[in-house]
Amino acid sequence: MESYNNTFGSERNSSESFSHLVELASSQLVVLHSQKPSNGDLYLLHIRNFATVKALALTILLILICKIIFSQLSWKNETKALEKRYGCKEPSHLKTHWFFGIDKPLQVLAAGKEGRVLHYFRSLVAEAGNTFEWTVLGSRVWGTQDPENIKAVLSTREKYFSHEVRREVLCTLIGDSIFTQDGASWRHSRALLKPSFFQKHCTNSTLFEEHVDNLIARIRCDSTVDLQPFFFSLTLDVTSAFIFGKSVYSLTPSQTEEEAEFSRAFQYAQVYLSKRYQLGRLCWLLNGKEFRESCKTVHTYVDQIVDNAMQEKARIALDPDCIQASKQNLLGELVFDVSDPIQARAHLMHLLLAGRDTTAGLLSWTMRLLSRYQGVQSRVRDEIEATFESDPIDVNKTKDMPYLTCVLKEVLRLYPSVPVNSRTAAEDVVLPVGGGEDGKSPVLVRKGEDVAVCVYSLHRRTDLYGSDADAFRPERWENGALDHVEKSYGYLPFHGGRRVCPGRQFALAEASYTIVRLLTAFPKLNVPAGTTFPEVGMEKQILGLTLSSADGCVVEMSR
Repeated sequence: MESYNNTFGSERNSSESFSHLVELASSQLVVLHSQKPSNGDLYLLHIRNFATVKALALTILLILICKIIFSQLSWKNETKALEKRYGCKEPSHLKTHWFFGIDKPLQVLAAGKEGRVLHYFRSLVAEAGNTFEWTVLGSRVWGTQDPENIKAVLSTREKYFSHEVRREVLCTLIGDSIFTQDGASWRHSRALLKPSFFQKHCTNSTLFEEHVDNLIARIRCDSTVDLQPFFFSLTLDVTSAFIFGKSVYSLTPSQTEEEAEFSRAFQYAQVYLSKRYQLGRLCWLLNGKEFRESCKTVHTYVDQIVDNAMQEKARIALDPDCIQASKQNLLGELVFDVSDPIQARAHLMHLLLAGRDTTAGLLSWTMRLLSRYQGVQSRVRDEIEATFESDPIDVNKTKDMPYLTCVLKEVLRLYPSVPVNSRTAAEDVVLPVGGGEDGKSPVLVRKGEDVAVCVYSLHRRTDLYGSDADAFRPERWENGALDHVEKSYGYLPFHGGRRVCPGRQFALAEASYTIVRLLTAFPKLNVPAGTTFPEVGMEKQILGLTLSSADGCVVEMSR
């Protein structure tokens, strides 16, 4: 304890000295400024003044450096004491080579420009192990692809972690709701946005049919087309219809100017958010005028819809039949539980953001892979024919297509919508493994440190998925062969624990229905002639709020 007191005492003394010198420097500058020397002494006085200020500046800098060193020593001593108390051992350390470890962030930015950032993350795991830490600008950051630690972060010790960084990044556009909240506020929001509501509506083919019809109408026969932009429009149309009770119809020429303006602003703001997300705690540096105006446009559009719904609620308040009819969309239910229009808007915006990009990404990756892997595509087509024969396509019957389910599972394994998910330790917390030479001892995460859950690399672990873990092979999921991996936090397409995505069944239903409709409408789906198709995982990727292909989903389709 004596050594701790000496360290902390030194730190206090250095702080007091630092403050004293700052005051001294300020007073000297005031004196120097007030002096009015004669012309004969002016030159010599300026030299003496410059020397004094320079000496003070160097002294302040020296004491600041000493303060940082003392602070780091204090932190290290305290960490070692806590590790000893809780039986923790030091984790694997990712080596950095530049001052303050800035070489790693620069390498991440460079990899991002090349569309290889997740490939780069995998190289870090290969270098440092399943759980590791590194220091950037004096702060320690963690990465893990260990199922035991991921289970702790997302489930068993979830209460010790917060969404601090995510909240700072996203709230300007979408406000504070289910994906940015913690504690009691999150529990309240989750109770409102219950999974049962999504499950009830994912069996409604009518919700999807109109918009998939619009999608098919936009695809010219016997043509090469990039489906990815169409999928983003499709999922925006479906999600807005589901949430607001009215679609923005971005796939149709009948879209109103107001709807078009909302679509453009929402698209711009989402792209901008992905850039803010890459800056993490420095996201405040990106807050441009066009972004703020786009957020305002989005808010104005949604606020009007919320206001109309609240007026409708007041109008039908005494009519039970009308009340029940109004609850056919999420907003219709929400206004009976939420009286604050700003909070209602936040709930809607969170679901709109999640419902659009995640499913669009899943559809793009799936159709891209089906165009290349003709054997897989052939099996899916055979299953469609056996399931529906001459019957209309019904979203409920897509659940009875086990091979299509395996295909979607495999796509989400290789290309999870959110491939890296971060949490911030709200207090000191112990993770079960990652310490010591064998990596099997507990490790200590200090309060304020960020832990990155690396789902992308987790899903490619050969000890979980076999030696061909990098390959696209839907058959690996047949007959429940990987059920044990799913149950042990080795497969997290929608993350896990209490915060598992409430709309996961809705997303899978939308994706399944759309794929079946497209393959039925277009008997031929191929990679365009002359196209070089890179190996799985080696293509250029865009890591924004979700994972998408940098090259789109360019395919050749014909009837």
